[in-house]
Amino acid sequence: MFADLSPQDSTLLSDVVEVGTLPCLIRDNEDKRYCFYISTRYGLKYECSSNSKIKVDSWLEALRSDCKLRSD
Repeated sequence: MFADLSPQDSTLLSDVVEVGTLPCLIRDNEDKRYCFYISTRYGLKYECSSNSKIKVDSWLEALRSDCKLRSD
């Protein structure tokens, strides 16, 4: 199983222009991953995932609130 928990990149919250959900992934071992993305004003798109839907929903809510974004 592959799990990379170390940060690969970063961006300022003030640069975030859009966040939203992506389709779920199911791995060979039946592990379901809930996915979302973060887009910046510079055209960067970060794709993130967690095995917890609650965590993803919490991240999206916090990002939308802190970045003053609309819901999907």
